[in-house]
Amino acid sequence: MQLGDCTLEFRERKSKFLTPFWRQKKPAGVLCCQFYELKWANGCIHDCQYCYLLGTSRGMWRKREIVFTNTDALEREVDLFLRTAAKPTVLHTGEIADSLAAPGSERLMSRLILKFARQDRHKLLLLTKSDNVESLLGLDHGKMTVVGFSVNPEPIAKTYELLAPPPEKRLRAAEKCVEAGYSVMIRIDPIIPVEGWVDFYGELYERVNSMKLHGVVLGTLRGFPTLMRFLPTELRAMLKEKEIDGRLHVPRKLRLDVYREGFRNLDFIRMGVCKETGFLWAELKKEFQDKRFFCNCNCY
Repeated sequence: MQLGDCTLEFRERKSKFLTPFWRQKKPAGVLCCQFYELKWANGCIHDCQYCYLLGTSRGMWRKREIVFTNTDALEREVDLFLRTAAKPTVLHTGEIADSLAAPGSERLMSRLILKFARQDRHKLLLLTKSDNVESLLGLDHGKMTVVGFSVNPEPIAKTYELLAPPPEKRLRAAEKCVEAGYSVMIRIDPIIPVEGWVDFYGELYERVNSMKLHGVVLGTLRGFPTLMRFLPTELRAMLKEKEIDGRLHVPRKLRLDVYREGFRNLDFIRMGVCKETGFLWAELKKEFQDKRFFCNCNCY
């Protein structure tokens, strides 16, 4: 199926739909909390020029998404997870595909929202750059679903998030979800420190401050070495430091400046940084003791 320049494929999934974020022990340098991924689809049609999926499978996910059709098997796995998972945890639907980008994805997400509403231990996390939320708004979600919206300033989005809805549409969709009673997070990630970034992001922070949110998470441009050849030249040139987790990052000093700017200008108590080192977490905690630090994928 063609969606403009994008390809949407439908097939059965042969392997499990639910997997822990790390299978055994936490990898070196990873501070992320443990959660479960729901692999209901692979890929994304939003064509973001920095997406880590471009660095997997030799770039095959560029403007391509596979949606798995055997949803009866998927829902049986989810039901088993809800009955038997030992500790309260998060089921993340947006780790390897945007939770709401693909046409029809909202139907599956609606059924999952209703399942999670019938229990009170585990949270469902939707993460999206879409504004495809209308069918979610009237659901009895029981406050067991968190919806996260990934946004960037308009100049950044126009250049690097080519097929995603404009940021203001995403923010209005987020406000609709807030009005419908969902816990809503904004994820400003990746922050790309182009010329004028302080002003671009400052305007976005002012807009986000007008919202009633569960929290805000910041992240900076990063990627594993396999991503480098797929990045535009100007983005590749920004990634100059390799951290213990194997990712290439913007230099630490600049990252700290970026996070400080965000933490100073965003009014929220619950804030965090994504895919970052313990050093940077510790530096920010020392400087911003009024903040309650949390992880994007821990919705509690």
